[in-house]
Amino acid sequence: MKFFRLLSSFIISIGVFIIIIAIFSWGRIYSELIKAEKFDLAQNFVPCLFSTENTTCVSMGLLVKFTGGTPYDPAIFWQGVYILIFGIVLKLIINFFKKSPTAK
Repeated sequence: MKFFRLLSSFIISIGVFIIIIAIFSWGRIYSELIKAEKFDLAQNFVPCLFSTENTTCVSMGLLVKFTGGTPYDPAIFWQGVYILIFGIVLKLIINFFKKSPTAK
């Protein structure tokens, strides 16, 4: 049981780490555009953290690609979220069985 508690904590840490990497990657790419063009961060670029359906996100991604950079991909953010949720669910399941009267 201790192995699974450590595993769930490790998975949660990996999920948080991936989300942080995604946020830094997003910030690195869009911070230059915000400085150069004086865009509003919350209105124009925060939706780009988790989606590419915004027309601003698509056009900025194309601009980054056109200038030779690598555009931000929200799949990184969502993978971190899914891994984090999996780790939390695993921890909840472990805690449930730990408190169960039939658990050893």
